[in-house]
Amino acid sequence: MATKKTPAKATAKTKTTPPAKPKTQAKAKAPAKPKAKAKKSASESQAPSPFVPAALIDTSWVLNSAFTDASMLNKKLQEGLPIDQGLTGAERNRLIGVKARNFGFITKSWEIIDARPEFLPPQFSMEDMSTLVNNLNRARDLSTLIEQLQRLVDDYMMTVGSTAFRDALRIYGSLQTQSNANVAGAGSLFHELSQFFARGPRHSDEAQPTQRQMERDFKKLMHGKADGEMIVRHESPRKEGGVHEVIDDVGHPR
Repeated sequence: MATKKTPAKATAKTKTTPPAKPKTQAKAKAPAKPKAKAKKSASESQAPSPFVPAALIDTSWVLNSAFTDASMLNKKLQEGLPIDQGLTGAERNRLIGVKARNFGFITKSWEIIDARPEFLPPQFSMEDMSTLVNNLNRARDLSTLIEQLQRLVDDYMMTVGSTAFRDALRIYGSLQTQSNANVAGAGSLFHELSQFFARGPRHSDEAQPTQRQMERDFKKLMHGKADGEMIVRHESPRKEGGVHEVIDDVGHPR
């Protein structure tokens, strides 16, 4: 009988040990709950982003970084390009532009003379021409990249500006309503914003230039002493009379 009782006690001890396991499992599950909540909060903060308009997304860090890089590039170009950076309009008009046709003419001429150097002009430097064409190609690539960047920034400014302008109109309309309701201080604030919608002076009221002034401006333009544009139109008389008119489209030369 004693030998039968001893295994019964042992089995009782083994039965008491398993209930301790679910307690450890319960303790392990307890810290997992705040993690699940943290994941929900993160998902909740990220969920509205696809529905937020592009203009409302904060991109200041991108713009600040790009502005810093562009400032460094501008400084590098100013210091590295050996040209007169203060060209006037008249000086620019004397230079030959490099658009598609002129650029094609330059590159084709270089290809021909590079392949057939026996047709070189007298006292012609192939090394100098090679440097010019290489610099022109690099400058053209840079100009294309800058144009793409300018287009990208302009489109972004239009997108953000349109949204910001609508918000500004809401502020303007709210101040107008409060001003009409005689809310203290709203009238002066509404007046400040209403100045942006005031019409400027009409150009038709400006005094027309005299003939002597137009002749003087015309001589300045002819001798390259001023920047501007004038159109001279003349019609020969047929039977009687005739027309001789000077049209100043742009205004007085600067």
